Amino acid sequence: MAAVVIGADQASKAAVRSSITPGEERRFLPGVQLVNTRNHGVAFGFLPGSHVGVTILIAVALLVLLVYFARHLDRPWIWLPTGMLVGGALGNVIDRVRAGAVTDFVKLPLGWPPFNLADASITVGILALFVVIDRGRARERHAPMSGARSEDAPASRFTVAYRDEHLLVIDKGPGLVVHPGRGHRDDTLSQLLAAELAGGDPQRAGIVHRLDRDTSGLMVVARSEEAHRRLQAELAARRIEREYLALVEGRPPSRTGTVDAPVGRDPRLRTRMAVGGAGAREARTHFTLERSLPRSSLLRLRLETGRTHQIRVHMSAIGHPVAGDPEYGTPGLYGLERQFLHATRLAFAHPLSGERLEVGSPMPADLRAALERAERIS
Repeated sequence: MAAVVIGADQASKAAVRSSITPGEERRFLPGVQLVNTRNHGVAFGFLPGSHVGVTILIAVALLVLLVYFARHLDRPWIWLPTGMLVGGALGNVIDRVRAGAVTDFVKLPLGWPPFNLADASITVGILALFVVIDRGRARERHAPMSGARSEDAPASRFTVAYRDEHLLVIDKGPGLVVHPGRGHRDDTLSQLLAAELAGGDPQRAGIVHRLDRDTSGLMVVARSEEAHRRLQAELAARRIEREYLALVEGRPPSRTGTVDAPVGRDPRLRTRMAVGGAGAREARTHFTLERSLPRSSLLRLRLETGRTHQIRVHMSAIGHPVAGDPEYGTPGLYGLERQFLHATRLAFAHPLSGERLEVGSPMPADLRAALERAERIS
């Protein structure tokens, strides 16, 4: 690109110098004149009479540009603005070295200073560079980031499905506890992301809602106190949409339904929750049948409230426990090593900008394999 710009720039200047005398004006297009002027300053006639200073300024700008280019080679189309900027700058440098001044020949109305193709290439290149930088930042916000992992952890404990300066949407893998608690003091998601999260309880900074250890999928976390406060308010107002996929035993009596039953601590086993348990609070789960299988059903569920183990408790309470659930169902069903429960969709208004965000997560490989086994059973 730089060579193309330099070639076109030098050819056009040579044509102007050979056919237009200094001071002469020729009509080229309506409102556009061709002239032959000598410019000792930078583009568009700025800093006139500063030949040495201008040369130093251009050299520094070129150096900065080339360093930036070298550090961002992975950004798509970065070569285009870089080539236009380098070609434009070198096109004018050639004039300065050869004649001590730059040939400008395009004159616009309203007193705009004359310029040349190199100047135009620099201007367009700057605009194109801003576009490439902005798109590169958008890619970085959406690019997955692999989570740290311990020796016996799965290959990917979590990824970042969305990021900006205010929040992250995490796609959590199974086996990862969200924040420290009884029996899980270390190696939690909140600790792995401690350098990035903020807001709320320092022991679980940035955590807005949680997923059970062996439930995979999406959850939003905050990166500032204000984002955390607003996300918590949205959650309390039930304006954060949380959808799950679950394979349950048997077949519900209807294709759609709502389980409206309070959930509290099971008085007989403190690690479990139960409908009507101690300190029960209102809990509401909506479900839709996605697919009927020989001995099970794939459901899409939407949480209206968010109690601990809510989906698992509700499905068990209506006689259709989540497949593979070690607490409320049949452990190991369909070869599962955990409950078949995945947070597949998250949608909400951005807490600072108000922009609607919607993030999806595909079904993990272990659940897809279990679903295939469930389909083959007759």
